[in-house]
Amino acid sequence: MATGGGGKGWKHQGDGTGSGSWLLTGLKIGAAIGAAALGAYAAVKMSQREEKETPMRNRCCSGSDDEEEREGSASPSSHPTVRDGPGQLSKPKRKTLGSLVDELNEYYTSHVSTSSPKTLAIQALVEKTRQNLSSYLIRNHRRLIKGELTPVAFDSFTSSQQTEFGLMLPLAFNPQMWEFIDASDTVLDIAGFFCVRRINLDFFGIGKSPWDRFLIGCYLCPELLTEFWKTIVEQMLRAEMVLDFYCTVRCDAGGVELNIENPVGGYADMLRIKIIPYMQVDKAGHPVTITTQSAIHIQNPGGPTDERMSPSNPHENLWLQLRDEEALHKVEILDRDGGCRRKCLAILADLRSSHPPLKMLSLYVMTTILLKVCEEETEWDEEMLAERFLDLLKALEGYLRAGGLRDHFDEKIDVLARSCSLRRIAECQRWLAHVLESKDRISDLLYE
Repeated sequence: MATGGGGKGWKHQGDGTGSGSWLLTGLKIGAAIGAAALGAYAAVKMSQREEKETPMRNRCCSGSDDEEEREGSASPSSHPTVRDGPGQLSKPKRKTLGSLVDELNEYYTSHVSTSSPKTLAIQALVEKTRQNLSSYLIRNHRRLIKGELTPVAFDSFTSSQQTEFGLMLPLAFNPQMWEFIDASDTVLDIAGFFCVRRINLDFFGIGKSPWDRFLIGCYLCPELLTEFWKTIVEQMLRAEMVLDFYCTVRCDAGGVELNIENPVGGYADMLRIKIIPYMQVDKAGHPVTITTQSAIHIQNPGGPTDERMSPSNPHENLWLQLRDEEALHKVEILDRDGGCRRKCLAILADLRSSHPPLKMLSLYVMTTILLKVCEEETEWDEEMLAERFLDLLKALEGYLRAGGLRDHFDEKIDVLARSCSLRRIAECQRWLAHVLESKDRISDLLYE
């Protein structure tokens, strides 16, 4: 019986209908399901790994893409986007526009003529500071000033990266007591500067003018005058809550500078507002504006180096003649034909704030170069924006290479020599020459 049962069992196993066949089939099905599960798990893990690694590859390999991708539209990881909230404003993403004139117009529209939240906040703070300071000075020192502080002329070209602003302080004086003498007509023979001499002492003795205490010999010393205004500003900050922020005060480059840390919700690390005392008088029917001298270099006619003016040399009584408003007015007159001169200058001003090699050049230097190019080029239609912009860059590089730039209004004045050292001029020239070697590098100026 037992043997028969066993034989029957073997028979069912052999034809696939017994319990052994079901067991074997179950094992096969389980193995298949396990393999499928392992495959699906491996696929999910691989997908997750690729998702994690893809951003890193994009960051690490964005510079090694093929040439077509580099010349086309850049990825967001290559160029940071402009943020509307607090923080530094970055350059706009590069777009493939097809021509330099399109790129310049796009840059002007999106980055120069449009004020960001950061720019608006900084401008509002500077304007409130101007109003508060003016109100205090008029109320307490009416005899010393002619009116309110006013923004410097070139602050009309406010850039997104700008952290330095200027306020002009008009000094009141009796023209019968003071004479403006062109320094180029004196033994100093330095064009672009003036001396302010005390006169008519027989009728107006020493002590009649509030500025007599700042005389060195018979000349009004701008450095002593600047120190006086620094004291006034410090007294104002101690006596009244004129400003809504904490700042440090120091004399810097012929003016009184307010240094403000983190002025508006983290928009800028440091904001500098410089108060610049100035005098204005008519000479031969033409207004002459002079300011307490800036930190200026004058090339030594007797040697290859430059020397910085200091209180210990004969230049201590020199006042700098300011022609900023005159230069900008000239540009506005020329642009009445609907030209792009001012647009070119505005783009250069914005680039100057974001490219360190250009920061050493004042906006007056750039305006002077623009006026020089205007003497040679007459076509300034909007369609010529790219050509004229390139002309400006090439002219700038040429004057830097020559190491000098004559003032548009007075050929005796070298505006480069009086604003920066020969070493810095050479550094800027090398950088700009490198940029001009390739059209792509010129476009990159707008997006770096």
